[in-house]
Amino acid sequence: MWLKLALRNVLRSPRRTALSLAIIALGTGMLFAVNGFVRYMNTGLMEGTIEQYGNLQIADADLWARAEDRDETLLDSARAAQAAAWLDEQPEVSGYASQLTFTSQIQRGSDTSLLFGIGVDPANRVLEGFEIVRGEDLQPGESGTIMIGRLLADNLEIVPGDYVTLLIATVGGSFNTGRLRVVGVFRAFEEIFESQFAYVPLTTAQMLLNTSSVDKIVVKLEEVDQTDTVAAALRTTLADSGLGLELRTWEELGTEYKQTKAMFDFILGAVSLGIFVLVFFSILEVLTMSFMERMREVGTIRAIGTKRKHVFRLFLTEGVVLGLIGGMIGIFVGLGLGALVNNSGVGWMPPGSVEEIPMLVALAPIGAIAPIVVAILSTLVSAVFPAMHASRLRVVDALRSS
Repeated sequence: MWLKLALRNVLRSPRRTALSLAIIALGTGMLFAVNGFVRYMNTGLMEGTIEQYGNLQIADADLWARAEDRDETLLDSARAAQAAAWLDEQPEVSGYASQLTFTSQIQRGSDTSLLFGIGVDPANRVLEGFEIVRGEDLQPGESGTIMIGRLLADNLEIVPGDYVTLLIATVGGSFNTGRLRVVGVFRAFEEIFESQFAYVPLTTAQMLLNTSSVDKIVVKLEEVDQTDTVAAALRTTLADSGLGLELRTWEELGTEYKQTKAMFDFILGAVSLGIFVLVFFSILEVLTMSFMERMREVGTIRAIGTKRKHVFRLFLTEGVVLGLIGGMIGIFVGLGLGALVNNSGVGWMPPGSVEEIPMLVALAPIGAIAPIVVAILSTLVSAVFPAMHASRLRVVDALRSS
């Protein structure tokens, strides 16, 4: 009954109702589009971070603490084999591979640059966070080869087939050099990867560092949602083993992801607050005007026995009805805005990116929940003041109004 009465009162003033619904729908549509953009970007950031680090990484506990003695933080064949056996027992694990990372200087002629190298097994590559743009990928069974980032190749004027020299400190503290053949140039999402990172065969990295060990095992899972469950099970196993191994998830490793996601979440929160304030004051003005015009009506229903709480409920329900209808219309407006953006071909340059990426909006039903909640909540709060004023109005004063 209350819903029917509220709907009838809302529709009684078509012009005012249309204005209210337009304000709510526009705000809801904009919030839906911004929310879809933020969810699209966060999903892309998450996928990129997992491609870079894997879902999980297992290493010596001192490696995460950045211990100075590199030799003591490496995983020998026994510890690596034991970790692999534990991973084989996890059905959620789709693949895992050992890595050996190092820092060196790369030199070609008189030009040098800082290089962060990653030793991988070309026959067991669980991470593919790059795209070959020149030459080819590392090949199984080959050694003495390297694949570098596009910006680094351009800065040092390197093309596939050229030879470069790596100056590196071994795990024992002595210096070593290696002459490697560039087989490919890759493109990555982040500028730092294209300008400072390179991939070499795991055997080549071990030769350069003068070791037979690895420093981490990168793990890929079937589903991202399984990360916490698998991590909790493996952490218990690692703690009970006494081997000094520790596990980190992609969220713990991807500090850039946390920072960028926090920025996007702040933007979404600011937009949500702005739309809430806009709708609140707009609907407050509309409902206040409606109350002023309906004072005699309020006096009449109060004179025939309607209680104060019922008057309060009636005005409050009208606000909720406005928010619900306006929010539903706003979702369709947001779908239109999102489709327009997705088909416009507009791009933008994310922080740290090397090239422009398309600006897209994720159009999913789950994205409608927050905008509709904001629309209903803002109209509900804006209806509180007129509802309280109407319920407290004296019957004589209301009937006396013109």
